[in-house]
Amino acid sequence: MIKSNNNPVKEIINEEVSLFSMWIRSVRRRAARPVSGVRSTGGDVRGSGGRGLAITPPMEEIPVDGPLIDEQSLTIEPAPPMLGLPPASIAGALLEFGITLASASQRVLMLDYDGTLAPFKVERMEATPYDGVREAVAQIMAMGDRVVIISGRLATEVATLINLDPMPEIWGCHGWERLVGGELSRLPLAPKQSERLFKAGYTLKNEGFQSRLEYKHGSLALHWRGTTEDEKSAILTAGLRAMEPASGVDMKMHRFDGGLELRATGRDKGVVVKEILSGLDPKTPVAYLGDDLTDEDAFRAVQSRGLGVLVRPEPRETAASVWLKPPEELIEFFGLWLKSTQRKS
Repeated sequence: MIKSNNNPVKEIINEEVSLFSMWIRSVRRRAARPVSGVRSTGGDVRGSGGRGLAITPPMEEIPVDGPLIDEQSLTIEPAPPMLGLPPASIAGALLEFGITLASASQRVLMLDYDGTLAPFKVERMEATPYDGVREAVAQIMAMGDRVVIISGRLATEVATLINLDPMPEIWGCHGWERLVGGELSRLPLAPKQSERLFKAGYTLKNEGFQSRLEYKHGSLALHWRGTTEDEKSAILTAGLRAMEPASGVDMKMHRFDGGLELRATGRDKGVVVKEILSGLDPKTPVAYLGDDLTDEDAFRAVQSRGLGVLVRPEPRETAASVWLKPPEELIEFFGLWLKSTQRKS
């Protein structure tokens, strides 16, 4: 490895290239052909004012992950093919972000939990972090950087699973609640939103799906992880039947990795990211790491200010700039963050 005694920026680049070369992955994008239920609006890849790579999603709506649902017949269609972006552009974005980290006095790392910091589990409270994640997050916080976990789970569940002291700032239930300094606060729901969530849950409970339900502040999730295809089809059909009557301006159905969710509108992970960014110096480097369709709002929100990182075993259509395959590449990303921070210190 070549080092420079006279150019600290070149030294940073030379040292970080060895890390980047192990885990640079190209972001995937869907082919331009029409997809059932999704309207294409075009899209492009462009620079972002010296802040790394920004990606404009070609879809007006993010389609469901994996198989697509034809809601009329409830049949499963294969996902359309995807095209790769130039690896060189991804490498450039990562290298520039590493240099930005090294030169900054403050940094903010925003993280999803399930599927990002921890593998999915059929028993949800068994979803503990990948080996090395707790240690890495604790070290990043110890260096003085702000770490925020933004999850669809209850904030208290995330706190139990991440099990850190001190605890990072946690936004739960897609931004409807916040846990910081041991204090939990919740934003109020409209009475009609609470009523519709209750009715949908009551219907599904009476149909025998109580064990598959997750009641949260502002949402109701129906899980099918760990089921057969026939069982999944039955759960999906029941979920659509119970949740569709509640959907409207103030309530929306969302597909996530492993289930279907009815959520109150007005809050999502993108809203939380925007609120966090609004309180930061525009020069503060930020990153958001997530895996699911619920993270796409956050990827779009961070696009013009920092780095969006898709963390999952396989690539998919996304507004993120970079794809990392957990857990190894996730840990390497944390290592890059720590190395850059320590260099500044």
